[in-house]
Amino acid sequence: MQPPLTTRSKKLILLISAAVSLTLFCPQKPLEAQGRLLYTVTDQNELAAVDVGTHATTIIGVTQDTNVGPIRRIRGLAYDDTNSIMYGLTREGDLVTVNRLTGQTTLLYSITPNPGVLFWSGLAFDGINTLYATNAFGTHALFKIVLSSPTSVNSSASTVVGPTDFGGNLALQILGLDFYPSSAPVMPPTSNGTHPTTGFLYGSNRNNDNIVVVDQTNGAVTFPFGNHTVAVNNLQEIAFHPDTGDLYAIHDHFSQSNNAALSIYKFSTETAAEWGELPFGIVETVGGGNDTYGWGGLAFAPSLCVPPPQQQMVAWYPFDEPFAAGSLPNTAAEIALGNAGTYFPAGPTGPTPVAGKVSGALNFDGLDDYVESPSSAATDFGSAGLPPTCTKGPCKGDFSIDAWIRLTPPASNGVMTIVDKRSPATVRGYHFFVFANRLGVQLADPNPVNYLSPAFVIADGLWHHVAVTVRRRVGSSNVARIRFYNNGTMFPALSPTTQAGSLANGTPLRIGTRTANNPLTARFKGDIDELEIFGEELSPGSIAQIFQADYFGKCK
Repeated sequence: MQPPLTTRSKKLILLISAAVSLTLFCPQKPLEAQGRLLYTVTDQNELAAVDVGTHATTIIGVTQDTNVGPIRRIRGLAYDDTNSIMYGLTREGDLVTVNRLTGQTTLLYSITPNPGVLFWSGLAFDGINTLYATNAFGTHALFKIVLSSPTSVNSSASTVVGPTDFGGNLALQILGLDFYPSSAPVMPPTSNGTHPTTGFLYGSNRNNDNIVVVDQTNGAVTFPFGNHTVAVNNLQEIAFHPDTGDLYAIHDHFSQSNNAALSIYKFSTETAAEWGELPFGIVETVGGGNDTYGWGGLAFAPSLCVPPPQQQMVAWYPFDEPFAAGSLPNTAAEIALGNAGTYFPAGPTGPTPVAGKVSGALNFDGLDDYVESPSSAATDFGSAGLPPTCTKGPCKGDFSIDAWIRLTPPASNGVMTIVDKRSPATVRGYHFFVFANRLGVQLADPNPVNYLSPAFVIADGLWHHVAVTVRRRVGSSNVARIRFYNNGTMFPALSPTTQAGSLANGTPLRIGTRTANNPLTARFKGDIDELEIFGEELSPGSIAQIFQADYFGKCK
């Protein structure tokens, strides 16, 4: 599960730009350009992915060996871009691979010299075939591990490079490690005449919370950047952003809460600033004290998003609005055609940003929250006899709607609206809703008829990918049908042959409440993420692809 952010002050700061088409939404960017997620491991030994643009955090799963093996207490993470492999280093010195979809791990090699040397921490990959690790408490040493293949280790893999000391006699606790990425821009020299350089190994020094350079040949530590992290308490793991060169660091946040925090150091300006709080801690209680040695690891990896379906997308609400203290979002971006929605009510009592299935989401309180977009011909659907293509609408009579939703048990016996576009006077249009653990869609042309899916457990506090596809155009090879989906599973089709008239109307599109009533009713109580509307019937394969993309979602 992805825990919701409890207050708006913890939410969004940066806005990731989205490509917007004036006709069809056709993603053109390659996968590598879709952005990267920052991975770490929580104090509950769960792999977590952080969207550094929206500040949304997704808890993926426990870092446990496949087939219910031991839970791995990971302290270091490193990513191999070439082979798309995430490596992890445990507190005990076990090198594992980490599945980014599940959090599950597979043991590759144990590098601990003896069972008494614990507190392994940093892990960095040189981009070729060598991983570097540190033992921050015990040997205070830099180790290297040579890979014979991306998923195997040489028999004599673990080699002590040397002690991580300063001046030959001061042992330092180096918790985090990372190489400056070759994909990042060349930085100008700092005031000390130095700058991060490709091929150099950098570390986080817990003794005085500084960023240091670690010599790959002997482990010696130097301080080229001065004391630039004075505001950081208990500096832990670090990771360079591969595209910007900014250095992210995880650390304690005791001054405000028991949770962890992230800070960013920009070498270009020599400034450090806190990025924000995370919805988990990095402190493990061992005996009578706290163990905060290199908790969790930190590594960037590219998103595994999937291209949106190629069918005509007429609305896409990601609900990833940026958020900053004192600046409440009141608009929901619509990134297919730009028909943005407005929060009702405005301000702190309106829909609330939360951590979503894919980055951010919106929580609706079931009382008075909803989002409204102006009426658009693109989201109006004509009669079953219209031509199979359209430009600005009304589109042909076929359409599809999908979204991720999360409902808190127990199930409501009433109607909860996901999206509604019906005129109140003649009740013409369509309505996608949840009713007593069923999905439903109403087609009104203007005679309203409700179609319901079989019952299934939906109000369980978990994210469900739900969808309805409607085909009303009939011909020699077309049969009218309505299909409902839950988490990629298709229910038996229903027939809408009696509802062949136009659904077009001039009523606003509303998310989270019914439009065909005054006052508005059938409020949604729960979270909605990634709501999309298409001007044609999506195939079962397209629905399955969206569901299987999981928290990576669709490429924006």
